[in-house]
Amino acid sequence: MHQQPGPHASPGPQVYGPAVPRRHPPRRRGAIRSAAAVLPLALLVACEPADTGERSAVRTDLITRATATAPGGTGGRTATASRGSARTYRGTGSKVLELRKSDRREIWLVTLTHDGRSNFVVTPLASGGGPRASIVNEIGRYQGTVLLNERTGDETAALRVEADGAWTVTLKPLSMARVWSGGRVTGRGDDVLALVPPNKGLTVVEMRHSGRANFIVQAYRAGDVEYLVNEIGTWRGEVPLPKGTILITVDADGDWTFRKLG
Repeated sequence: MHQQPGPHASPGPQVYGPAVPRRHPPRRRGAIRSAAAVLPLALLVACEPADTGERSAVRTDLITRATATAPGGTGGRTATASRGSARTYRGTGSKVLELRKSDRREIWLVTLTHDGRSNFVVTPLASGGGPRASIVNEIGRYQGTVLLNERTGDETAALRVEADGAWTVTLKPLSMARVWSGGRVTGRGDDVLALVPPNKGLTVVEMRHSGRANFIVQAYRAGDVEYLVNEIGTWRGEVPLPKGTILITVDADGDWTFRKLG
């Protein structure tokens, strides 16, 4: 379930009250969002910490190039990496992972796992040491994939991991994203899907979610990002997929299914 992390400086075990489902922007899990509206992307960017530099645009040009050569296949197939290779870090408890200088400006898929019982928070650190918004902020076990450095000006010098159990952090090039080229794709929890080829014309997608917390889906296309769903708990409905969508991010805690209707 998505909650604010408890205090880390207090000695002894931490006690948590009942989880309160809430909406929040993907990868920004420390900030509470209104359950009645989706904040405009420009406003979300304006609320970022001041030391993050220029973050006014999503790097859709790089995303397009990175996913354009991914081979087609059935829903859920993994594309072959077109450049770069995966890097995996492992540890237990709280640590700071310093990234290679050549990796700091790249757009990455980040696949993370945690087998602890308390807070699991992963925060990108800028070259000056200042924190950006966390990419994961969970309690207990976690497994999922999110984006890193997808906005103009993003540079991640290190990742701060706060955890009480064993964890893994794997950086992957975008060309290794799961490919959704068929009519149906399923998953569980957070994930990133590459549409191969990008959709053309009107495409209606039926989406289902069986979780209890956030269910947020965003579509990336040349020039912008659009919220498709921003709900809490079990949900089912139909949404139009924007023309030219190249990437979809899913923020969820349960099982989900996407099915193209036309």
